[in-house]
Amino acid sequence: MPSHLAVFRALPSYSILPMQFVTFDGVAGDFLIRPATAATDIPVGVSQVGYDVPPNLIQALSSNTATYTPVAAQPGEELACYTIGDIAPVVLGAAVTSGSMITFNSSGLAVMAVPNAGSWFGGIAVQAGNTGGVIDIFVALGKS
Repeated sequence: MPSHLAVFRALPSYSILPMQFVTFDGVAGDFLIRPATAATDIPVGVSQVGYDVPPNLIQALSSNTATYTPVAAQPGEELACYTIGDIAPVVLGAAVTSGSMITFNSSGLAVMAVPNAGSWFGGIAVQAGNTGGVIDIFVALGKS
């Protein structure tokens, strides 16, 4: 099993979930990233594995004074990303086969890219997996 080490650091303009493709946000400002969800988005990497847990979250949740959706980073917080040449884990939105080109769906989940469709992909699957699972990909950017 590979060791995961994300080296590219960026600031998100939106909340970003762990292990999803990210793209630069040309609308919100320079050097900001957001989840890759549109067919026209060019993936630049994959978000970190870990979750962002605010201080005192456990106490607030256990006393029913707060709700929380787990994210890798909130807007303005530093986010580590895997980039070209890295082995990165991704959450699957559909079953994939090992060796297939991996892109993202409108929810930001990893799915197989259609060969010769001319769409952007963000990696090559090094494992097979099923919907909702997590697999490793070799991060490589291109068009199918």
